[in-house]
Amino acid sequence: MEDVHPDGEYCYIFFSSNGICDEDPIEKYTQALIEKGKYEWTSIAGAVKKHKSTGRCIYVRDVYKCFYIHGVSARYDSIDKTVERLRELTADRDHKIVTIGISSGGYMSVICGIRLNAYKIFNISGQYVLGTRIPEVYEEFVSINPSYGSTVDLIRQYNNDPHDDKSDIYYFCPVGCDHDREQYEHVKDIPCIRAFLFPDKIHAATVFPFNFPDLLMLSRDKLDRLCRRYEGRLIDKKDFLLRTMSPAGWTEFIRRACRSRLKISNMKKIWDVK
Repeated sequence: MEDVHPDGEYCYIFFSSNGICDEDPIEKYTQALIEKGKYEWTSIAGAVKKHKSTGRCIYVRDVYKCFYIHGVSARYDSIDKTVERLRELTADRDHKIVTIGISSGGYMSVICGIRLNAYKIFNISGQYVLGTRIPEVYEEFVSINPSYGSTVDLIRQYNNDPHDDKSDIYYFCPVGCDHDREQYEHVKDIPCIRAFLFPDKIHAATVFPFNFPDLLMLSRDKLDRLCRRYEGRLIDKKDFLLRTMSPAGWTEFIRRACRSRLKISNMKKIWDVK
């Protein structure tokens, strides 16, 4: 956890995915996460922290690589305990909470965003029903806490909550990927799901990575306008970038270009930055 600007009004909670579906051996994962102390989102958070509106940043890791079934530590060893710990960490200041995660991190971002009454909830290619692609994880959920094997009912209840100032769930989904398209089908009819659909065939491939800081700082009104603009069609990530990039974001883009020492004819490599 990092306290940033004393008068900042936003607390950003970043949820790691840690490559839940990759084929890396557990030893490699353990070395990166535990021995080297790796956290995801730190570079993007670095850009977010430059803004005076940022009061606090919290980084959450799925240390057991199992969709947070066992929580984040021996002490906070469940999803519910993790949520309550985050509630404690955000209770001392009247921040507007913003949650974000990719894949399994997006799954957790939705749960915690709902439970913590977040001001903005971002889900980038995250799951809503676990039993379809990862049945062994789903079976463990059923035995430990079946209420989180699927978050669809939780989201429907949230949608029907009369609370006026609740956030929509800003869902960025590459529908060219079979797994992501399947997940989208589970929630596409729920009004509080504000879906941004991209044609990419790769899981988690939506906006450009360097577009994330500006995306996180968009107002809810701006996000709603963008959602209406793109409703019913697939989004070109370059078009999305041009409509959302701030002057600071463009400065970062130019810095990347200069650092890469690329010729104008080779600028495509910058657009495809990983």
